[in-house]
Amino acid sequence: MAQTAVHSVRKIPASPDAVWGVIGTFDASWHPGVAECNLLRAADGALLRSFKDQDGNPYEERRSYISDTDRVLCYRLLKGIDDVLNYAARVEVTETESGSMVSWHAEISASAERLEAIADGTRTIFEAGLEALETPPRVKSISRSKL
Repeated sequence: MAQTAVHSVRKIPASPDAVWGVIGTFDASWHPGVAECNLLRAADGALLRSFKDQDGNPYEERRSYISDTDRVLCYRLLKGIDDVLNYAARVEVTETESGSMVSWHAEISASAERLEAIADGTRTIFEAGLEALETPPRVKSISRSKL
């Protein structure tokens, strides 16, 4: 098993509350790489998001921590990337003089053969999301159901 970390940071010209209003819901429908997203509740009450990318590939992630006060959200990948043994991500929004700073970080454990490709794909997804946050997001309708 090989391990790596991916870290992307960007200044966003919007208030921390506005940026957190998008990220903090755990709804990924604002992300340009997401074609559809559903929020679900696990039997233990945890929030899950089940989504498909633009190619129709399915993913599932579990929110593991949230702090609206600190504007921090952590989640784990449950399904969707081949050869991942562990994928834990953290998004944090902090205030700057001109808006917000968004920091998106992932710790990834995967097979050595796939680790670099997974890290590159993660970095691409993070950067596309940060770029999308620079303009007001287009909110999509998502269904909310329970497991």
